[in-house]
Amino acid sequence: MVEILEVHRLRRELSSNPKRLISLNSLAGILEIDSQTLSNWGIGGPELTAEEQLRIRGINRLMDVMGEMIARHSRVQFLKLDHPMLNNRRPLDLLGTEEGQKQVVDLIEAASTGSFV
Repeated sequence: MVEILEVHRLRRELSSNPKRLISLNSLAGILEIDSQTLSNWGIGGPELTAEEQLRIRGINRLMDVMGEMIARHSRVQFLKLDHPMLNNRRPLDLLGTEEGQKQVVDLIEAASTGSFV
């Protein structure tokens, strides 16, 4: 089960300003989760789907791997743009499965070491 702190962390990590959080509506748009669903969940409403929870955990994991390699102002763009090393898929589209998360993490790790194969 995703914890509220994981969502809070994403609001901080995906903000271009490290001193400000992005809005819950903006986060919902990035995650492609209905904003009302995310808002209701945050105040004790129905649980998020398994895929939504996996996507939240996947992006948090990606933030750990990414570190400062991708500038704050480019993180959302990275998640939403097709990438040739991911068969022209968006990283965001892959973060809803364990296998997809591994592909995106492998891409970031390869980029950080310069070892594209």
